[in-house]
Amino acid sequence: MASTDGGWLKITAGTSGQGPGTVAFSASPNGDPSPRTAAIVVNDQRVELSQTAAACDFSLSQASYTMPGDGGSDRVDVRASSGQCAWTASSEADWIAIASGASGTGSGSVAFTVAPSTAGARTGTLKIAGLTLTVTQSNGCSFTIAPTTYTVGSAGGSTPIAVTAGGGCAWQAASHAAWITVSPASGSGSGTVTVTAAPAAGPARTGTATIAGQTLTVTQSDGCAVALSPTSAAVAAAGGATTIGVNAAAGCSWSAASNAGWIAIASGASGSGAGTVGLAVAANGGGARAGTVSVSGQVFTVTQAGAAACSYSLAPSSQNVPAGGGSGSFGLTAGEGCAWTAAANADWITVAPSTGAGSATLQFTAAPNPGAARSGTIAVAGLMFTVTQDAAASCSFDLKPASVDMSKDGGKGSVSVQTSDACAWAAQSTVPWITVTGGASGSGNGSVKFDVAKNPPHSPARTGTILIGTETFTVSQKAG
Repeated sequence: MASTDGGWLKITAGTSGQGPGTVAFSASPNGDPSPRTAAIVVNDQRVELSQTAAACDFSLSQASYTMPGDGGSDRVDVRASSGQCAWTASSEADWIAIASGASGTGSGSVAFTVAPSTAGARTGTLKIAGLTLTVTQSNGCSFTIAPTTYTVGSAGGSTPIAVTAGGGCAWQAASHAAWITVSPASGSGSGTVTVTAAPAAGPARTGTATIAGQTLTVTQSDGCAVALSPTSAAVAAAGGATTIGVNAAAGCSWSAASNAGWIAIASGASGSGAGTVGLAVAANGGGARAGTVSVSGQVFTVTQAGAAACSYSLAPSSQNVPAGGGSGSFGLTAGEGCAWTAAANADWITVAPSTGAGSATLQFTAAPNPGAARSGTIAVAGLMFTVTQDAAASCSFDLKPASVDMSKDGGKGSVSVQTSDACAWAAQSTVPWITVTGGASGSGNGSVKFDVAKNPPHSPARTGTILIGTETFTVSQKAG
């Protein structure tokens, strides 16, 4: 009799016989990853047979995964050819971690997590049971720029713009205005873009550039410039019209204003860009003159010839003043622009104004006359105005009271002056502690007011005077 003691062996022929014979058998495949043995037993004889181990076969439910830029988690199934097939799982990228299933036997699963990305798309792998699982993560880039605005003067200029981005994050830079340039036009990761604004020759303007998807706003101040052509004109005494050419860039506003009453803005008081200003110049009846017109800070000069000759006249031509002095006035008639000067030939006469042009009224003052009758002149534009003054009268002055006693604390006081109407007088203190506060001068009857300072403590009695006309007024003050 022939039999087997292993289930994977089967007698296919010769299970029994007599005498010599042959026993045929078959072995089923070994699906386990370990060798096995069994025997064929013929009567009491054993024939040992062994079968080699089967190789472990593994497969994954997926060969690759795609994850978003903000990361996440997932799992992959591991299929083994035998429940005895052992395997391990490990990450080959620091941004992919094994959450569970780092090892196992037979079929199972591996859970993994993917960290958020701040950079460009990336690929990493897991090794599971000797197989490769590929994980691709999409772009996780974010971008910022600083500053986000740039203000530049009309002369133009450049400024650096800092770009902050993750490594490998590609970006581009582009200007949306012809007067703004950016460099470089592209980059990766953090970097710097230089933004340049060209000089401006027109009104204030604003433009933008896009850098790494962010908007940079560029503001440039007014670069308008105004030029005049010509910058001056000469006009005849009869007056007339002249034109100023204004050169300015399109959009640049300007305005014109006359700085002389005889120059009028006839047209073009304001405008934008290139244009003209028309002037109307009045006839000149006096001496040569010059005036200006301002066009947005630029000056245009108008010169005008004078009339054929300047003529002058005075009215009246003389005046008498009393011995006590006084003031008066006279008129000067002259053509517009005709210049003149005025000066007195006597030191007791003053005149104002001393210079001018055209017609005017002049004021003069004569000081009191201490002696005989006198006369003086004021020369104006070659003409003479005569001032005569009466002789001083024989004056006498009476002071009431003639003196005063003051306490140590001082105080205010007054004295009456009596004299003839034509008699002029002046009042002056001879000591610093007496101050004339009213009536320092006069003519005829009047009064003088004064203040007496406090006599300092422990000071002796004191006496001071005020000279009034030809008389002396005495002030006595008690000791302090």
